[in-house]
Amino acid sequence: MALVRPDITCGVCPTKANGFNYGAYTCNACKMFFRRSHPNPAEIQECVTDGKCVELRACRYCRFQQCLNIGMVIPKQLKPEITEIIQNLLYLDAHRNNTFSVYVSLDNLSLEDAIFSDSMKLTEKTPSYVPDYYDWSSMDHLAAIEMMKKFEFFKFLSKAEKRSFIKTSYIHIIVLCLAMRSVGLKSEQFVYPNGVDVFPKEIQVMFQKCPSVLADVRCPLVARLHELKATKCSPFSTKRSSQAYTSALVGYCLHTYQQFGPTRFNDLLSLCSLLGKAFEGFGSVWTAYMVAQNDGKVKKLHTDFLKYFLD
Repeated sequence: MALVRPDITCGVCPTKANGFNYGAYTCNACKMFFRRSHPNPAEIQECVTDGKCVELRACRYCRFQQCLNIGMVIPKQLKPEITEIIQNLLYLDAHRNNTFSVYVSLDNLSLEDAIFSDSMKLTEKTPSYVPDYYDWSSMDHLAAIEMMKKFEFFKFLSKAEKRSFIKTSYIHIIVLCLAMRSVGLKSEQFVYPNGVDVFPKEIQVMFQKCPSVLADVRCPLVARLHELKATKCSPFSTKRSSQAYTSALVGYCLHTYQQFGPTRFNDLLSLCSLLGKAFEGFGSVWTAYMVAQNDGKVKKLHTDFLKYFLD
């Protein structure tokens, strides 16, 4: 919803407008009235004063006519191809989130294992199992990679193309999903379920005298998502399909936010730079830790991420 100056009143009734709704500034009550009345205008009983009512809220006919007079209109449905893209993304993301939430990997898989294995051995968590940082982080990696492998075109790629496709995108998907999950948990920074930090204890200890380093990684993207009031973000964009997904996002923004659609689209694009900064931040912190320590606990997925980050 767009911010509205306090001096703007509803175009239907004299109360304060709280947004630009269906093509006009209105209050929430008139917005809901128009949405309910629009499908069946013929069922609205004609005005007994021949359209001369002063208190429009008391007359459904005059109130609806005023909605039309100020230009209110219900947008047409999204194009089928846009709806198909959105529904497919929602399905894949729901599957990814279920994998992340329900299962745990007991194997120390490498990135190559995750990319090219036909099926990964995952164990369903028991109610008594308490996942730690490495459990959540490993499942973030594996669930994102499995989601990417479910795209229809993936099976037509060569082995080298599959490796390149996943390596250049999967961390950004993880970061965006992590941020959206944190927003859903009402957190102001990256966090895993049950308050588990997105950095292991060893890194937290290492940076305890300069906590701003970790805060600069944890906070900016989550803060921006809160600011945009984002509830769903497509966790996917690739060079191979960027035109189709960009067109779908533009169409969705124009349909949902009407005249503010271009602004919303640009706001969402601004997330890309924050995603990049979060990726750089995670990589820099982990690089500093690995240089200072020789910790055998670090899993192959994390060392493979560092190899990619440093290439």
